[in-house]
Amino acid sequence: TVWQAPAIDPELGMMYFSTGNASPWEGSLRPGDNLFTASIVALDYKTGKYRWHFQQVRHELWDYDMPNPPVLFDQTYNGTPRKGMYECGKTGWCYFLDRTNGESLTGMELRPIPPDPQPGASANQKASPVQPFPVGDAYINQCPDPLPEFTLVADKAGCMFTSYWDVPVLLRRGGTNFSPTSYHPPTGYVLVNGYEQPSAYAVNLSAPREFEPGKNYQRIVSLATPDAPINATFTAMDSRTNKIVWQRRIPGEQNYGWVSTATNLAFAGQIDGNLVAYDVAKGDVLWKFQVGWGIAAPPMTYEIDGVQYVAVAAGGNRGGVTTTDGDAVWAFALDGTLDEVAPAPAIQSKLPAPGGNTRLGQEVGGPTAAGGTWIFDGTVRTFDYRFEPVGVQISVGTTLSWGNEGAVIHTATDMRQAWDTGEIRAGEVKSITFDTIGVYTYNCVPHPWMIGRVTVTE
Repeated sequence: TVWQAPAIDPELGMMYFSTGNASPWEGSLRPGDNLFTASIVALDYKTGKYRWHFQQVRHELWDYDMPNPPVLFDQTYNGTPRKGMYECGKTGWCYFLDRTNGESLTGMELRPIPPDPQPGASANQKASPVQPFPVGDAYINQCPDPLPEFTLVADKAGCMFTSYWDVPVLLRRGGTNFSPTSYHPPTGYVLVNGYEQPSAYAVNLSAPREFEPGKNYQRIVSLATPDAPINATFTAMDSRTNKIVWQRRIPGEQNYGWVSTATNLAFAGQIDGNLVAYDVAKGDVLWKFQVGWGIAAPPMTYEIDGVQYVAVAAGGNRGGVTTTDGDAVWAFALDGTLDEVAPAPAIQSKLPAPGGNTRLGQEVGGPTAAGGTWIFDGTVRTFDYRFEPVGVQISVGTTLSWGNEGAVIHTATDMRQAWDTGEIRAGEVKSITFDTIGVYTYNCVPHPWMIGRVTVTE
């Protein structure tokens, strides 16, 4: 997949784009580096002929694809002007390359990564033994923080590029995802958003291993981690050194893009509803304005009749984890007269933990219930993208069902892989009988922020 529009250099006659994950996601079926996935690719834009590539992640296993737009820039390295391009990805690194040939401008090292959990076995991820590490700084923490409920979802933790198999491993999700960066020519700084969120991964060995082209294939379980902290980062990277110049970190989900100006200003929206102006050189907050809804879009700037404006769309939503829906566009000028509005709804700085103990026959309602109140009859209503009720309590031997009332495929998958409904398509109902007392936290594999909990009692 190619998630973003390419960048084009008319003088060189080349186009540049970044690519997504390999398919199927599980690595045991696709040995090798899997070119040209998780890569930057350069083509002759008139003929489509291959010119060069750089693979950021070899044999990708962790959802570290590269959906961020590539950017072209010119910069001087060791006294020599170079034609550069960069892309900042989910790994938490920016990759600065010479756009004529794909060579690193700031240095690149091939380093060994932790081996497969079952090295040499026929059933393992066939992880690449080495990965490219850019010389310089990552703009996120690449190792997960300890979690109080760590043993609920994973048996061990690993930093960047740790492989996994049937035993869940806690890793750091993060980097930047679809969020446009901004290159600031006067300083040579790259402004990039990032996010930091722990998540656990495992291979579901109970799922069918046979792969049929064109059909959904999902044996990787991506486990959301209840109560895990989520942080957003605002960072200025020096394009000459790939080093952090300044960084700001706030609680909450990733923010979505920058615009910078020749007057040393950089604007970025926050999901708490604030549009913020920073000093590009120092990172100082110079101004902020509350628009009333979370901002999940990059600002833009334009000029009409000699007046410069900054505009941003507010109320965007990234799946309903920490933001709320809205519908507004704000435009600002130096002589603007509108006042700030009431703050946006409170954001979540942690992945939600499933709670509640809804029982059979109990009324379900509240601000998240779709369609008003209703009586829980043993079927969890599965929407795009949440379970209702989130937490249920049943007696041992009870059969619980999940009915998909959304438009996309969901699953209800136990985080410890004790049970799995498999795919639940729109309109389908899948059932599980619970014969063992215990507490089962589960999520939807394609949408891991959907979390639920089943408490089974005598």
